[in-house]
Amino acid sequence: MDWTTGEVVLPAAAYNGDVDVIVTFNLKDFPANQLAKIGLSARHPDAFLTNVAEAYPERTIKAMNELVLSKKHPPRTMQEELERLENSGLARFARMMRKLMCN
Repeated sequence: MDWTTGEVVLPAAAYNGDVDVIVTFNLKDFPANQLAKIGLSARHPDAFLTNVAEAYPERTIKAMNELVLSKKHPPRTMQEELERLENSGLARFARMMRKLMCN
């Protein structure tokens, strides 16, 4: 690996933890060619969560409902939560959730 000691900590932990993918907003620090050498890949959280929602729509809706219900201080509606996700870089996932919840 060409990474410095500090940069290799997360990929090493992922590799030793027997995972296949690192989910991060910081894709630039996890080059695909370097991760592929140890059998890993990196995914943006928006792409990862959108794929989860597509594969497991009922479970994802349930998880989102539970998340919204857990918000107490202050409480939030589903619409407010989806707007927060959208504004946090998860626009595709928020759109997917709106679509799933309308069906």
